Amino acid sequence: MFKPVLLLSFLCFSLIANTQSSTKDELYFYGDVMLNAMDDVNRVKAGEKFNALIFNYLEENPQDSLDWLKWVSIQSPIDKAFRIITWELKENEDVYSYFGYLQKADGTGFVLSEERSDFRDVEFESRTHEDWIGALYLNIHKVNETDYILFGVNHLDKFENVKLAEVLSLAEDEPVFGKELFQKGADTRTRLVLRYADDASVSINYNPSLDLIIFDHLIARMGRIEGQGSTFLPDGSYEGYVPQEGIWVYKEKLYDHIFEEAPRPNPVLNGDRKKSKNIFGKN
Repeated sequence: MFKPVLLLSFLCFSLIANTQSSTKDELYFYGDVMLNAMDDVNRVKAGEKFNALIFNYLEENPQDSLDWLKWVSIQSPIDKAFRIITWELKENEDVYSYFGYLQKADGTGFVLSEERSDFRDVEFESRTHEDWIGALYLNIHKVNETDYILFGVNHLDKFENVKLAEVLSLAEDEPVFGKELFQKGADTRTRLVLRYADDASVSINYNPSLDLIIFDHLIARMGRIEGQGSTFLPDGSYEGYVPQEGIWVYKEKLYDHIFEEAPRPNPVLNGDRKKSKNIFGKN
């Protein structure tokens, strides 16, 4: 009497498993094309397919670690309060688009919708997941029970990139990107922004051994790329922010000696696409 029910349950389970497997295969394929195809049109079309699948998949499979999906960056803080998944799409030589998904430990998810910026006035702004500034995040530092600093990169155009450190606050029901935690003189900033030449190597990251945020000091120079004009390049010295009484205070000079190559005791953001080990379960 129970055999038909058992058979029906087995068929339903098999159908769901096959559907998930098919979706994973499609995500892997479209992610590969989105990131690696030489032709702009193919990357954009693959990106559209990828985005049409990924958000539904994340909502339906919140415990999937996504370790199999190497085309995205997956970052989680030390307290495992959330994970943030971001990826980029190079639409053409001048335009990169960014996409993301923030998922709390309880499974609540937020699609990150980019509102493009030139990054000239964003150091004093706060944004929501609906007008997110857009970045590929590569590291997270926990500040307190509700606030985290996200370190990321945005490929602005063919001439310049942006490295940034911005505060993510989870004090409310919905995430807020940008909170006044960085003090420099009389100004309090919601994020730190380094805009620099595309052919330069620039870093910004939290150094746990020194307990500070360290980044390259940039100076204005004529660009080395044809048509670039004036831009910013590192000069080999370093600035930083140190934690003091709940905020981060600017420190102008971290090293008296100017190095030809930066001392890098810990990994720093360098524009690669490596992702951290995810903590939201197994496939």
